[in-house]
Amino acid sequence: YNDVGGLVLSAVATLLSLAGLLSVVLYPRRRHVRPPLIYSPFVRRLQGSVTPQVPDFELSLGIDAARLLNVSGRSLLLSGWSPASGNAWLRTRTAGGQPLARLAAGETAYLSPWSPTSGGPSEGVRLWYAREGDDTTYLFRADWANTWVPPGLADQGERVLN
Repeated sequence: YNDVGGLVLSAVATLLSLAGLLSVVLYPRRRHVRPPLIYSPFVRRLQGSVTPQVPDFELSLGIDAARLLNVSGRSLLLSGWSPASGNAWLRTRTAGGQPLARLAAGETAYLSPWSPTSGGPSEGVRLWYAREGDDTTYLFRADWANTWVPPGLADQGERVLN
């Protein structure tokens, strides 16, 4: 009885070893490649940001919105924006008012609902974004002194881009 039990146990161990060897040879273990970090738009605002030497946008002010033109030559991933005088988190929009998260080179985005005439004497905007294919968060800053400051109030500062 001992010889039969040892023989069966040896046969089972041999078959399991062969099955393990075949599984390794036929189905090699795939290395898990970690995908690049994908930040939610709000997380981009909370992490550190870099102000580029040359702005990626041209800003035009209108009565009901500010207009951003992508002059960078590459697609930009827009996270959110805020008036300089407030702690808001607003989405960039298309001309039709739809939320916009990706802005191709040469395209236009709008910062609305917002009016540049509603701010104080030292108003401006902040826009957080990333260049496509780059994990760095960039900050576009546009500050200006309002030309519509009521008479009697001193104009505070000059227009500064980035």
